[in-house]
Amino acid sequence: MLSITERLQALGADMWQTAIDIANDRLVKEREALESIKAKAQAETDEAQEAVKTLESEQADLLVQLDEVTATAEAAAISTAQMTAERDTLNDFGIDVFAAQSFF
Repeated sequence: MLSITERLQALGADMWQTAIDIANDRLVKEREALESIKAKAQAETDEAQEAVKTLESEQADLLVQLDEVTATAEAAAISTAQMTAERDTLNDFGIDVFAAQSFF
């Protein structure tokens, strides 16, 4: 027959083992939750990086379009300046460009 001291020691050991088991179970659950959060954060990071790549590509396309529009506008400004100079030259010779247009 076990003495009271031995029984108390066995009970204490069982209680400690139960506490350790509970702590280990909680630790496993916390690790699983952390892994889930980590995976979700990584997925969000990957998605954000993909969005950045898309925006950078769109920005590059828009910059090319801006360059094209700027070149077209500059060419139109040069052409307008040339036509204005030609008109002024004709006006200097007494030729009214607008009157000549209505003549034809």
